[in-house]
Amino acid sequence: MPIQLVKLNLQLDAKGSYVEVLERYVNLGPIVDFCVVDLERQGQGQVVTCSGAYKDGSLRVVLNGIGINEQASVELQGIKGMWSLRSSTDDLHDFFLVVSFISETRILPMNIEDELEETEIQGFSSQVQTLFCHDAVFNQLVQVCHLIPLSLSLLSFFYVSVQRLCHFKLLRLVSSTSRDLEHEWHAPAGYSINVATANVTQVLLATGGKHLVYLEIGDGVLIEKNQLAAVGRWTDISVQIYSLPDLNCITKEHLGGEIIPRSVLLCTFEGISYLLCALGDGHLLNFTLNATTGELTDRKKVSLGTQPFAASDRPTVIYSSNKKLLYSNVNLKEVSHMCPFNSAAFPDRLAIAKEGELTIGTIDDIQKLHIRSIPLGEHAPSAIRSSPGPLQYVVCSFSDDSNVYYCVGTAYVLPEENEPTKGRILVFLVEDGKLQLIAEKETRICLFSECFQWKTSCCHQSK
Repeated sequence: MPIQLVKLNLQLDAKGSYVEVLERYVNLGPIVDFCVVDLERQGQGQVVTCSGAYKDGSLRVVLNGIGINEQASVELQGIKGMWSLRSSTDDLHDFFLVVSFISETRILPMNIEDELEETEIQGFSSQVQTLFCHDAVFNQLVQVCHLIPLSLSLLSFFYVSVQRLCHFKLLRLVSSTSRDLEHEWHAPAGYSINVATANVTQVLLATGGKHLVYLEIGDGVLIEKNQLAAVGRWTDISVQIYSLPDLNCITKEHLGGEIIPRSVLLCTFEGISYLLCALGDGHLLNFTLNATTGELTDRKKVSLGTQPFAASDRPTVIYSSNKKLLYSNVNLKEVSHMCPFNSAAFPDRLAIAKEGELTIGTIDDIQKLHIRSIPLGEHAPSAIRSSPGPLQYVVCSFSDDSNVYYCVGTAYVLPEENEPTKGRILVFLVEDGKLQLIAEKETRICLFSECFQWKTSCCHQSK
């Protein structure tokens, strides 16, 4: 039964009660035993308890972090990217959710019933995969897509399109009211757009042939002005700061190692500018950035998972407190894409793409304990052990074998016996997060505990 925090009122409420429930908490008791384990081997300890009594026994996994509260979900296979867009520049809320697949792009706006439904935006290339899209000034939208035709589209009142014409890419800025050509830009012949990013006023493109293209979005024109752009390079495993609009390299930071940078982000927390650089192995480098000179200082490295940030096998929230960057785990796994979705009907939501599923949810304001229950349908186990050292109980390892094994003692419960008199020893191999039975041995005694040291198993009978 959960624990409740209640308030005793002086007046009856609408239900005729003086008691108002303010908060409910999961009850872990009675706790028979517990252990602390690092299931993902990432330095994040989790408490596993043997809880409950009689037929309500269960294992409880307790983890500290920031929670994502799922509110709606739909099955969608093969999501390659997601972005939220507004219907106009002055709109305070998101209206469109753009979902990209390998061969198409779907537009999901909020209808009058506050539900997502599929529609089309004239000018968006919906028959190809979208690489990137973003809101822009003057009631415009940016879409970067590839395959044939390859296009970068700036839509609504004005739009930009990049097309393959006689082996050239053409960037066109066109008025959507007069349909007149406002401006055009030609990409290097024989090359395609590999990476793109943008904000409401600027577009930065990386093409083949080591070309970096910077464009600023105006009211039907493209102009060049700003200060800095960050670029991660795979050839020499470095991150570089370029001045804008001349695109001169003013700072170069070698990252070291053999893992390439997969994503870079310039951001500001509490008045301090940072450069975040995510590596392909789940590590995150952060630097303090001098916004005037482009100098990078105070290099720090943290491990967030085993896959590229920001959506990975271990999603993480990064925030600032007392002018220090802090990191907190999220109670989700294997997230492939994530974007904010701040609609009028559902403010401050997140759109989250997991394997075969699109989820809309909210994020907790603070870290708290998250408890996952695994019902057993019987009495809670009397003991639980998990230790990564050379002497282990239940979880076993060998000096010449890096694999992890679970040794389980079992008993045959027969109705004609007052107490079990025989059982089995089962040995499981842990592989890819799954258990595989590799050995078993019948015993003439009931096994209530095991001690596994090197290659000797000591079993104790119940009496």
